[in-house]
Amino acid sequence: MNYKIILGKEPWLSMALEDWSLLEKDCRLIPLKIDLATDYSFIMPEVHRYDTDTTTCFVAWGFDFLNFQRYEIVGKLKNIGFSLPPIIHPSAVVSDSLIIRENSWVQAFCEIEPSVKIGMNTVISKKTIIGFQSVIGNNSFIGSKVNIKNDVKVGANVYLGDGVTIHSNLVIGDKCHLEFPEHISGHIINNSFAFATSNLSGSIISL
Repeated sequence: MNYKIILGKEPWLSMALEDWSLLEKDCRLIPLKIDLATDYSFIMPEVHRYDTDTTTCFVAWGFDFLNFQRYEIVGKLKNIGFSLPPIIHPSAVVSDSLIIRENSWVQAFCEIEPSVKIGMNTVISKKTIIGFQSVIGNNSFIGSKVNIKNDVKVGANVYLGDGVTIHSNLVIGDKCHLEFPEHISGHIINNSFAFATSNLSGSIISL
């Protein structure tokens, strides 16, 4: 029998389990919760007893610490030897030309136009639209009902909040957290943040 281990925390763990259950009819799905120690290190469940030839994995995690936590877990599993195929929800409308890498997740009712590239370990949340020839970098998290127009380049470790629109031919730099303005019409440099709840914006300090 083949197995798929889904590792993570709630609510992402249950969401991923539900999505994978729609696609994986011939393998056993095994949800495993990951806990965090007080120093934010991971308390990983035992996965070494599973054969990497018959078992694949998926990491279901949020956008904590600009997605670096999810990236760290993926790295631990890859070092063991597991493959982490991406998942595309069956309700998503996706072009055959889509390129999508390991552990990425296209959720329900998304629309992805031709010649889009989605990097490794990236989440595209429900009802998001990604336009022609846009590129989404590694380890990013795109919120629900986001509208990314044509020829947009979103960098690595980026968070885009729910409902944000990125207009065509723009570049969103690496390590950005953007929740407002609702319509972004100019390039965004690396390490920028804009929080809708507090109307704060500026640069993320790199130590």
